[in-house]
Amino acid sequence: MRQTILKCLGGPRARHATAAGGAAAAWAVSEAVVWYVDARCDSPALGFLAIVLWVLCALGAAWLAVMALSPQLITPQVLADWAGRDAPRLALPPLDDFDPRRHTVNPQGRFRVLFAAATMAPLLWAHAAHDGFLTRYQREGAARIYLRSDEHLTRLRGLNLLAAQAGAGREVRVSPALRDALCALLADAHEGVRARAAFVAGALRLEAATAPLEALARDDEALREVALLALGQLSAPPLRANPAHGALQRLAALPALRAAAPYALAVALGAQRLTDAGSVEALRAIYSLASGVGGDVKAREAAAWALGETRDAAHVPFLGAALSDPALSVRCLAANALEKLISFESSAPLRAAFERSSRAEECPLVETPTQQGGASVVMMPRWSYQLTLVRALATTDDPLLLEWLVARQRDVDPMTHKLMKKYYEALVERDRQGLLEEFKRRNAERGGGRP
Repeated sequence: MRQTILKCLGGPRARHATAAGGAAAAWAVSEAVVWYVDARCDSPALGFLAIVLWVLCALGAAWLAVMALSPQLITPQVLADWAGRDAPRLALPPLDDFDPRRHTVNPQGRFRVLFAAATMAPLLWAHAAHDGFLTRYQREGAARIYLRSDEHLTRLRGLNLLAAQAGAGREVRVSPALRDALCALLADAHEGVRARAAFVAGALRLEAATAPLEALARDDEALREVALLALGQLSAPPLRANPAHGALQRLAALPALRAAAPYALAVALGAQRLTDAGSVEALRAIYSLASGVGGDVKAREAAAWALGETRDAAHVPFLGAALSDPALSVRCLAANALEKLISFESSAPLRAAFERSSRAEECPLVETPTQQGGASVVMMPRWSYQLTLVRALATTDDPLLLEWLVARQRDVDPMTHKLMKKYYEALVERDRQGLLEEFKRRNAERGGGRP
């Protein structure tokens, strides 16, 4: 090996050729490793080995190139010291006694700097030329390698890696290759892989997965709910239409889908805050279909929550009627939805609901469903029912509350009492400023505003 290196460094032309060959080899190996890891590798161990060999090749090529050019870049003595007794074979140029490099150059320090720069050059070039290859390998490389495996358990492992990153709040930059791989897995032969791929597509807000997710929701009964929930998570860049909106609107128009997956459909429509007539009609139909004896309480919860997410005051009468639902959790979500609508018209049904309520009623914690490793959205916090009603009443600015709050402050929990006092004081101040006159006129026109 030493003799071969001596031969490569045995003259000016040979040294220049060796330096050029080392640079070319480092570039070729970089291209080959990037291609292999990005397109062909299906074993994480082989992918890691390829990276290690790439770094070793970069080290070797850098050492060879720096040594070959050291007579010009550093001093001839560097190469002579390495060659030892074989130095005469290298035909090194003599260093003139008056050459300033004798006094201004630190051979060891300059060699280290040049060696480090030559080693990093091919690595950084490959990183920059191939869409941040090193960052992609760190964040998604192992997962993408797993996704190419023929074993479904290995593909699931890759999906779980991506789900864990998304669930931990780490940014996962979806490259075109990862996007294509995930979309392909939505048509995987294994049902578990399709389900996990749908979840990951939603967690990564993968806009390109809209069409295959819509097909899953429409045609795959087993994965219908998973696909709908994923569609509810998809997003698009600002000032650009979200294709998930169109997909959900088409799905919401299917009566069979409303009956088969009412809960997931309502959650998806609410998550995307769809306000078109078809989506609103679907949400009201879901609530009505599930409101009978033995009806789906979760579907009614989701429908009430989704109507609140629209922030459209036109839903006040419907949600006001939902305050009489037999399930406390549905009543809680209806009250919470009315708070989001910020409408004067919601005062009457909210006051009537408060008068039917009791201090002991407590709203349960309600969250959107998710798979393992996913982050759920809180639909209803764990508050007392009376506190939830007063929070909604605090958005109405109803002048009737000036008397009503005083009359209803007994037999309530401390948090509700504190909020009632705070809102009463704010309402008195608004009345002093003359900001409630319009609402007083509207109450007078309807004869006192009683429900």
